[in-house]
Amino acid sequence: MLKLIKYFLWGIIFVFYSTSFFPMNFLEISQLFSGKSFLNYILFIILGIFSICIISLYDFILRAEFKLPITFMDTLKIGWISNTIGNFIGESPTRYAGISSILYQTKGIDSNKATLISIIKNTLFKIEENNDGEIEFLRLSVKTKVYLILSILFKWVISYFLLLYIFISFNVNISILNSFLLFTVASLLGRFSRVPGDIGVFAIIFILFSKAKVENLLVALIVYRFVYSIIPLLITLVFLSSKASRLKSFKLSREQKKLIHLIAIQSMAALTFSVGILLIISGTFNNVLYEVSESLESSVYMVKLTSLGLGLLLLVLSDGILHRVKTSYYTTLVFLSLALILSMFHLKLIGQSIFLIIVIAILIPAKSSFFRENGAISIKYIFGNFVFLLLVTLIYFVSYINALDNKGFKDIIDDLQLRHFIYYLVILVVASVFANLTRRKHLEFTQPTEKSLDKVSEFLKKYDGNSMTHLIFLKDKMLFFAQSETVLIAYRPFKDKLLALGDPIGDEANFKEAINDFRLFADKFDMSPVFYEVNEKFLPIYHDNGFNFLKVGEEAILELDKFTLAGKKAAPLRTIKNKMNRNELEFELVMPPFNQDFVSTLKDISDKWLDGKNEKGYSLGFFDENYISLAPIATIKVENQIIAFATIMPVYHKEKLAIDLMRLIPHPPNGTMDALFIGIIEWAIENNYKYFILGKAPLSNVGTNRFSTSKEKLVRHFYKYGNKIYSFIGLRRFKEKFYPDWEGVYLAYPKSINLSATILQLAKIIGHK
Repeated sequence: MLKLIKYFLWGIIFVFYSTSFFPMNFLEISQLFSGKSFLNYILFIILGIFSICIISLYDFILRAEFKLPITFMDTLKIGWISNTIGNFIGESPTRYAGISSILYQTKGIDSNKATLISIIKNTLFKIEENNDGEIEFLRLSVKTKVYLILSILFKWVISYFLLLYIFISFNVNISILNSFLLFTVASLLGRFSRVPGDIGVFAIIFILFSKAKVENLLVALIVYRFVYSIIPLLITLVFLSSKASRLKSFKLSREQKKLIHLIAIQSMAALTFSVGILLIISGTFNNVLYEVSESLESSVYMVKLTSLGLGLLLLVLSDGILHRVKTSYYTTLVFLSLALILSMFHLKLIGQSIFLIIVIAILIPAKSSFFRENGAISIKYIFGNFVFLLLVTLIYFVSYINALDNKGFKDIIDDLQLRHFIYYLVILVVASVFANLTRRKHLEFTQPTEKSLDKVSEFLKKYDGNSMTHLIFLKDKMLFFAQSETVLIAYRPFKDKLLALGDPIGDEANFKEAINDFRLFADKFDMSPVFYEVNEKFLPIYHDNGFNFLKVGEEAILELDKFTLAGKKAAPLRTIKNKMNRNELEFELVMPPFNQDFVSTLKDISDKWLDGKNEKGYSLGFFDENYISLAPIATIKVENQIIAFATIMPVYHKEKLAIDLMRLIPHPPNGTMDALFIGIIEWAIENNYKYFILGKAPLSNVGTNRFSTSKEKLVRHFYKYGNKIYSFIGLRRFKEKFYPDWEGVYLAYPKSINLSATILQLAKIIGHK
């Protein structure tokens, strides 16, 4: 159900199984935690913060090297944010160098220089442009490089001494040499493991290879992890979350602001999730826990169950915060407020209360960031949530019982009363209902009205269309008008995608902004926009809007001025033309409106051609009486009987026309389709058209270059060996008879989506009208 909750579930399972391999006295662990004073923990936190600040020496050295005009505090802040994220996640240079670069840009540093500094932080090379604009790689000065290396070593030593001090504070019996070796090995293995913050890997190395008492060692490692990784990261999340409502004050590009905003939202979700975990922990290991075995006061259990229930609920709601669902935002604020009241007046945890106040203070000004509507209430979804939360509770409860060596399962059950079970079940039901509010409302297909299609007709009187425009009148696509209704995009919502057909139409000067508007529109419903069969002419515009591309075929365009039946290569077509001249194959173009007998004849031919197969749709026309009545229809007759027809597709351009449906009877005379095309071409020439669009050759000429992408080469294999499913090669060869020019058509898709799933979704949409 929730990606975030699965991590919590894994954590519970880890605790449950770890107690089997390393028997621990959790009461002793709790006493070790409570044995240190509040001032001791404050000192640990200060030392952890100091250790992180030391990492910022790197940024100070680079500030001096590049003579950056930023203050001491700004440098410290930039170093802190980039280092705490890297320190927790694993310092992935390719992912977090961009964050460092953007933070420098918010302080007025040129974007190129900010990017160079971010790269240097991971390469120890200086990169700059020479007078000719060429990139040069220049080694940093020896002095600067020495300083950088020393800062790395200093960071390593400070981190180790922080751990050593915590070991001494909790009486961990381990030698300095042994602890240093294990610290080095654990840090390296943790880095290679890619586990966030080395969590788990670091602790297991110490537990397996040191002879220290497990309880003392585990407490020391937990405290170290919190003061060195978790608390600094939370401080960073608080800072980043606060930026969500202040992005307008930064002079950044749209993509940079989008990245900062994304990080801020993720930070808010992480903070909400952290509060949920904190409430579960505090409700479990608060001092009232140990009064339970001696006191059966209902209020004690009620407080614990309320804390546990609120914690689970906030874990659920954090998913809605992550996906910017409006109802999740308001609901989260309500339950954070309830958690604050519980923490202040019942659990009496000052630190937890302060943290809750900070999280609430961050969320309140970020109201505008939450704009997505939630989906309809689903009983099935609520029931699924209830079962899931019940399972999580069971695992948690078993882990909790396993952790107590002074109280068995039967004793705990005996202490609980029926009212406690009912109360907690009510909490789970409430949590399941509110979990429904985290669901994003995906846009669903609604057929366009006649009024909206009339609006399209008026639009096309002002602007040119393209070879896909007429398919709008199939009524199987929705309409998106952008940029003051100067641009139109036809699309079909399907699951988590908005599948736009072809390029936008309208004022080309506004296409770039219109595509961005469409992306924002899709984002409102947490859906991904995909443009199918776009022209290579507009690829730079899609690229600027963050799209990747996959070639999906080519479109045949015949320049009518160059068409001829003379010469050797046109001999096969000339043979067909001679048949037409002898009236063996009679061509006729019928203009609408059509009489019913004519439509019925076409319908009969179409049904025979389909032979029981389903009509396709979306990017292909299908037989619909209203649709085919919108344009001329070309026919071929034999002895005055129609044996084949093709519908003319208006391109809404005075120089172009295209072909749509092509249907013929079973076992037609040889050359029937060739005659149909020749007749349309000659009619187009007579009516002063300059271009005839013969249609697409799907997957044609894709992946033929040795340097083509692996995805395109896979498409190429499907083109070669998929003829049993669809006559890819035969369709290409038929259109090549007319010697057209070929233009590539592409799929434009956001970088983040699953391309394979998207192709399957497109195939499903096309396969069902």
